[in-house]
Amino acid sequence: MFKRVFQSVVLVLVLGLPPLAAMASSASEDEGMDAPDDPAPPPLPRSPLEGTFQLVRTVPEIGMDENEYRQDFFFPGQKVHFKYLGDMGRGDGIWEGQQAYVMTLYPPFPVAMCRQERWGAYCRNNGTYVPYKEVQTQVNLSTDPLDEEQTQLLAPMLKPLGLGFGQHSYTLAFGDRIGAFGLHFHDRDTLIVDSYHPVHTPGNSKYRSIKVIQVFKRVAPESHGAAPAAHGSGLRRP
Repeated sequence: MFKRVFQSVVLVLVLGLPPLAAMASSASEDEGMDAPDDPAPPPLPRSPLEGTFQLVRTVPEIGMDENEYRQDFFFPGQKVHFKYLGDMGRGDGIWEGQQAYVMTLYPPFPVAMCRQERWGAYCRNNGTYVPYKEVQTQVNLSTDPLDEEQTQLLAPMLKPLGLGFGQHSYTLAFGDRIGAFGLHFHDRDTLIVDSYHPVHTPGNSKYRSIKVIQVFKRVAPESHGAAPAAHGSGLRRP
């Protein structure tokens, strides 16, 4: 027995074969050669939409004395916060693959808000008073490539403002599927919301629709923190 072991040791020394421990160490080093020396970069933000924005300009201006101030328009100076909830998974119907957010509107609110069907539930005293507290609802964000029709409509309006848009357009839809916002980003801190406004032509009973854009700038979050999670239908009654 001792003779066999001795012969094996001699064979290793003569042929220069590495001992098992050295072979294992060498294999570990070879496997580690493919690993990067630097740590992986931090992940990109989930969406440029997350954060707080404030309306700085509406083109053309929409009069607050209009009989109908559409629910897909924001008010002058309006602050709105978007909190990312997560990606909608399989089995979520039409929302599958979209991103869910809580949208919070910050007061003060004009009385014109009471003329918007969606937000009228927050008003009191027959629509003459809006309580001074946040309003929130859940919305869902979808992403699509920017098409030629959108480019032709938006470019002439944005160019005089020194604004452009990226290669994608976004649709922000209410969870009840009634109403939606069209969104674009000039850059990470400049959000563009586009919609249509019905205009009545004197002497004509028909209305025509004009394109309206609202420009938002990213601002610091509210001092009291981000919006809390939405509840059920997304409507928090006063």
